[in-house]
Amino acid sequence: MRHRVLLTAAVAAASAGLCAPAAQADTKIGEDGYFVHAWDGLIVWSQLVGDRHQIWAKEADGEPLRIQGTGSSTGPMSVDVGRGAGGRPRLVYQRCPTFSRCDIYRIDPATQVRERKLGFSTKRDMEVAPSQWRGTYVFGRTAGAQAGRSPSKRGGMFVKRPGSSVRRWTSRIPTDTDIRGSHIAYAYLPASGTDSTYIFLTTTTSRKTCRVARGDSAAFVTEPTLDGGYVYWLVVPQKQDGDRVRIRRAAVKQGSCEIGDVETSSTTVRGFENETGGPNGLAVDDGTIYVSNADQVTRLDDPGFPAG
Repeated sequence: MRHRVLLTAAVAAASAGLCAPAAQADTKIGEDGYFVHAWDGLIVWSQLVGDRHQIWAKEADGEPLRIQGTGSSTGPMSVDVGRGAGGRPRLVYQRCPTFSRCDIYRIDPATQVRERKLGFSTKRDMEVAPSQWRGTYVFGRTAGAQAGRSPSKRGGMFVKRPGSSVRRWTSRIPTDTDIRGSHIAYAYLPASGTDSTYIFLTTTTSRKTCRVARGDSAAFVTEPTLDGGYVYWLVVPQKQDGDRVRIRRAAVKQGSCEIGDVETSSTTVRGFENETGGPNGLAVDDGTIYVSNADQVTRLDDPGFPAG
């Protein structure tokens, strides 16, 4: 059952024309998008408006609208939507008042009243790349290091489950996370001086970790997302010379970090000339695939994977 959570006349900031079709096999649903995520028919992303980033959202049959109460940020706001503790969609997001300070907040998109900063956000460290599922939170802590770079004594990926304290799951600082059920997928960029990038999979019940994918000097892997028993990710060419960005997935074994055979979508994504070198967001909601980049948020009308 899909929950209708958005978006009343009180949020009448929708821009006209954002739902016009884009390229063949794509449907444009938003402008200037970063960090797209989706669940239960609600798509959310960080959108650049002027020189500030804001959180925007769209229901499958609605117009793109800004989520009020989330403020703005100097950089893209990593945002995730997942099932809340009460079964309704709940957003968690990273907001950075300055380039050296990021905290994690939670908001109910139905009320659009920002709840207080989550208690695991600290003054001395930066909390990044949050995701949430039924009250369990996953996030990175940089401990003074740049997100996704070398681990520090306090840095890494952390898990906060209902009724328990925050626990460090790994010393790797993630660049992105996603959680669905008991599975956690995250992207990792090691210390500078290497072309390697990684997608890892773990669970909320064990720290055992499995490597899903590895990028190299030809292409990097990024944007892990979990949906329907699969883990999805992007494979992006390191040099944008007309090559296409590929989407891959693998079945996730229940209760384990192990995966099945890797499948590559027959639908590829156009590469973009921007600071990231390609799409920097991937979301999958009940098999529907969305990508985001510095130009727009796009729904792929042909997911390019075998049915079922």
